[in-house]
Amino acid sequence: MMPKRARTAEDRDATMMTNLISSYMIAQKLIESRRELHRPLHLVFTTSILVKFHCATPFGLRVFNPQIANDWEKALMPSDVSGPLKYAISKIGLATLSSSISQRHLPNVTATAVHPGTVYTNIMSNLPSRQQLYIRLARPFITSIGDAGANLARAATQPLPVGKYYQSDCVKKLPDVVFHEKSIQAFDEVFQQFKIK
Repeated sequence: MMPKRARTAEDRDATMMTNLISSYMIAQKLIESRRELHRPLHLVFTTSILVKFHCATPFGLRVFNPQIANDWEKALMPSDVSGPLKYAISKIGLATLSSSISQRHLPNVTATAVHPGTVYTNIMSNLPSRQQLYIRLARPFITSIGDAGANLARAATQPLPVGKYYQSDCVKKLPDVVFHEKSIQAFDEVFQQFKIK
């Protein structure tokens, strides 16, 4: 989601706070407060096709490289506008968070990232008019809300190994840079500040 207001009341970037920081805080609290370690805990994080698009282009990685802690820090800084880049970074962060949790090999804890499909939502109202036109033209290829829900349910009931994610109803490989050890290390280093104490 790309909120119209770019800053929260705490002066944080609204897109990052809504999509990534809050998910990180909730996931960490759920993991740390588990009392019955024998009961499985499976976390599902909703990503976007932008994860693949961003990581597939040299320009994307020059603008934001998940292996660099300073790039994560810069992404967390509030800006005057909330846009597609912050949205893409927040979704890369969710895929990296999923990988980070999975690579810890905690007993009975798994995490899966899923791109449920491109669904027409209120996010489209924040896009520039040209991009809204492209989306209207692509309407025949947009996933129904029912199918997107089924894709999320699949991710919740069928965990995947590290480095994999669901793109709609297909298992795909995450871009290497998203689940690379350096990306997870940079992510964990920066996001430690958001652990609820």
